[in-house]
Amino acid sequence: VAVKTDPLIEMTAADRKVWFDTAKELHDLQQKANDVNKQKSTNERELADLRKKLQAVLNDWAKAERAANELQLLAATKTGEERAKYEQKAAAEKRRAVEHHALVQKLQAKIAEYEKRLGSLPKSNDLAKKAQKLRDQIRSLEDTVTYKRGLEQDALDRASEYRAVAAERSGAEREKYLNKAAEMDRQAEEWARLASDYEEQRDRAQAELDSLGL
Repeated sequence: VAVKTDPLIEMTAADRKVWFDTAKELHDLQQKANDVNKQKSTNERELADLRKKLQAVLNDWAKAERAANELQLLAATKTGEERAKYEQKAAAEKRRAVEHHALVQKLQAKIAEYEKRLGSLPKSNDLAKKAQKLRDQIRSLEDTVTYKRGLEQDALDRASEYRAVAAERSGAEREKYLNKAAEMDRQAEEWARLASDYEEQRDRAQAELDSLGL
């Protein structure tokens, strides 16, 4: 089949080469953009799965820590074989907590890797800078939330310990430890309030980051 150009359009061989090279360059750019968008979608989907898995492991970690503390406190009220039984259960929960903690660290490292990979994809420089600033802000807020929640849990644990001691005392001594437990409860409430404030800031920053579509 012979292909002929339109006789009404004057085009030299050099013009045709420019036209061909330009068309090919546009095609390559479009293909590259498609590849980037596909890679971006894949990374975002995998990143979302990792964040969901991280949240589940964080919950398991917190649950194991609480169980270990509660069993240890219960063991303190027992004697003999009964005490040993609860201490063994507490140790098992503590091991589970350590395992969950290690998994949390691995997932956080993996998430940071995916975020870095997403950040390296071609995009508008201004949006990229804003997105990175938001990611840094979110990561800092998440660290702060984790720290405040840890302080909250510590205060709750100390309150439980004081109540356990108070249960074995009477009179003024009992009241002293109950007052200490109440003070720890107040501190836990304050840490929880601060953590909630930081969580709201983190969620606002995340919503702003999501709106960038990067």
